Amino acid sequence: MRIAEDSPQRLVLVDQGIVISLVCFAAAAIVLVMPLLNHGSSGDNRILAAFLALFGLLVFRRSSAEFDGVTQTCTVRFLRVLGSKRRSLSFGDIREVHVDTEPLTDQRDPKFRLTLETTSGLLPLTDFYNSDLQRHDAVRRAILAVLGREEAADPDPVHFLIRQGRTMDAVTLLRQRDKLDLTTARQRVSEMEDALKHP
Repeated sequence: MRIAEDSPQRLVLVDQGIVISLVCFAAAAIVLVMPLLNHGSSGDNRILAAFLALFGLLVFRRSSAEFDGVTQTCTVRFLRVLGSKRRSLSFGDIREVHVDTEPLTDQRDPKFRLTLETTSGLLPLTDFYNSDLQRHDAVRRAILAVLGREEAADPDPVHFLIRQGRTMDAVTLLRQRDKLDLTTARQRVSEMEDALKHP
């Protein structure tokens, strides 16, 4: 997510999953136009172009989160081609802001997204994960500032994964981030789990 507006009383975050949609629309246009440029018929390509355009529409996602310091409310909106969702909650319902990590494998770099921990569970602020951890940390700090909270909780995504019971993801993230071997990463995660159980 990126910050669209940041003032002492209002913070607006926006995330758009438009890149994949644009690639699909461009591919559909190329599939239709190329035969015409070669003086052929685009008839056989219409189905493929329609499929690409439809896929581009279906994967379009936009989300936004507005934190209003005056009314002490947060409104999260998800817009999709097939509908939209809206959720409002008070600042008091937000327990913490986390940098969440997607399920990991050793073959991929870790990707992150922001998630609100609320009194009724976790609320991701976007459908998409991306690899910019520093930007997520900066946005997290901006959210905590408008909520009027100190940065009390540990923003380390490894600790968040451990608290969620995602031990294997925590080990994988620690290995990738800190360039550790499997045994060392497992040992560190085990130590972190013990520290969280017995603060």
